[in-house]
Amino acid sequence: MERQPILGDHFYPTDDAAREAQVASLFAAESGDAENALAVIVPHGSIGATGAVAAAALRRVVVPDVVVILTAAHGASAPRGAIATTGAYRLPGARVPVDTRFAEDFAGLGLLNEDTAPHLREHAIESVLPLLLHRNPRMRIVPVVLGRMTHATTVRIGNALADCIQNHGRDVLVVATTSLAAYVTSQRAETIDERSIARIAALDGAGLTELVDAHAEAMDSVAPVSVTLAAARALGRAEAALTKHQIVTPDIDRPTECVGLASFVIR
Repeated sequence: MERQPILGDHFYPTDDAAREAQVASLFAAESGDAENALAVIVPHGSIGATGAVAAAALRRVVVPDVVVILTAAHGASAPRGAIATTGAYRLPGARVPVDTRFAEDFAGLGLLNEDTAPHLREHAIESVLPLLLHRNPRMRIVPVVLGRMTHATTVRIGNALADCIQNHGRDVLVVATTSLAAYVTSQRAETIDERSIARIAALDGAGLTELVDAHAEAMDSVAPVSVTLAAARALGRAEAALTKHQIVTPDIDRPTECVGLASFVIR
């Protein structure tokens, strides 16, 4: 797979210098030392809309040479999960290779489909690459697009991911992408985000899935987060730390349609 960029000049500048300057300014606005971590949960979207929230988490972690990126299928069919085990994701002026060894192991242990089709028009993974590349331009990725699935399936995939991380015996960062409350009033977004944030902080994937099942507007992509929380539990982690939370209005002409954005670090 040589996945071509589809978001340039909409989600980020296609000019290398302009893109790097925009991303660098986001990280410059954050403080604190970077530490080794297991995972981050960040929003996806345009750098201007979601970059500050994502950078709040990514500034605080060391981005190693292998990064597993989990997203949901937005308008694409991806039963169980679609993984690319070879090739690369391209950005204007950059090529981000797939880590084939890790990806093949994860595909086998997680029973994921080797399927590049869902990746071709899916935007979320591409949207976080400029931020990750700023932290480590040598990184390789393991891109996974997840379809609708039960909580039990996310736990199984999460346990498989934990096994892969242990088997490879090297630093790996898991990046799960999602927004929180979607297109609701600011008051509703604050209320339901508080509930989602509490469940993520407690690594409560079951409770988070129940919340989203009852309130579809609570989260854009529950499967990537649930897989990440399951992997964290399997590896002995106890909590996720909230790094930033914002309620934004994507369309100023629709002030009652707000979106919740949050980022977390799991060390």
